[in-house]
Amino acid sequence: MALLLRVLCLVPPVRAYLPVFMMHGIGSGSGEMDTIRELAEAAHPGTVLTSFKLYEDLPDGLTNLNDQAAAVAGAVRAAVAANATLYAEGYHVVCKSQGGLICRAALMLMDDHAARTFVSLAGPQAGVFGPDFFKDVVHDVPLLENVTAQEAYHVAYTWAGQKLSVANMWRDPNHLDDCGLFDHCFDEGNVFLPNFLGKATAAMKANFLRLEKVVLCVGSGPAYDGGIEPWQSAVFGAADASGAIAPMEDQDFYATDAFGLRTLAESGRLNVTVVPNASHGSWTGDRATIAAYVLPHLT
Repeated sequence: MALLLRVLCLVPPVRAYLPVFMMHGIGSGSGEMDTIRELAEAAHPGTVLTSFKLYEDLPDGLTNLNDQAAAVAGAVRAAVAANATLYAEGYHVVCKSQGGLICRAALMLMDDHAARTFVSLAGPQAGVFGPDFFKDVVHDVPLLENVTAQEAYHVAYTWAGQKLSVANMWRDPNHLDDCGLFDHCFDEGNVFLPNFLGKATAAMKANFLRLEKVVLCVGSGPAYDGGIEPWQSAVFGAADASGAIAPMEDQDFYATDAFGLRTLAESGRLNVTVVPNASHGSWTGDRATIAAYVLPHLT
């Protein structure tokens, strides 16, 4: 018996990796996260990764983001309830593109989440705006077919427009808060994004700050990375009325610490990863990019 105990003491303990929840981007499906799953399972044996089968493909992916965030929160709660032991030590959350924004909203809404790390892969955290993004989505959104990017706010910031996810993400820097009697603007007409930026509640801030680490990944290069515009939105940068991109630190929601972003940064819990020339698809399709910039956060 004594010999057996000595042998057991020499055997290194099996490393347990936290489980991972994943959410795909717009117009895609749970399979978009398969390469991350494959690489994580190989690098971190025993990891349980769950890619949500929610709002897959179009037009389901265009469902308004308030509903999608609630659905992601519900899926996390259901999974945890079904296997409390697996998730007893917490979990990581990795989400791509529109899914990155949805997951942040879900975590801010959940006063019961046990997420340790949130990884946003080219998620439009500060919204989208620009001609190339608009050109890419307009053919999927009949409401926008007969307007230009500059005119889109007339439609996006209406009751009908706000039923669509792309309108929930639309942040027109020329029409932020100049809400006239017969006009529309981001601050009042957008029923989703402002609530998760400058209008976040104290409870939402507290929920976000329960995260141990937030990782914001994106590729730099052209304004349109192939999925979002401007790419700086993924790291909370946004255009002003002149078209210049103001960085995260210059945004009002950062200065006021509206939802805890400044606190995360100042406490060393915010990881900003900007990779030159990485495309939108690299974050779920390029094995080297995933291995270098995503897997290290999933331990």
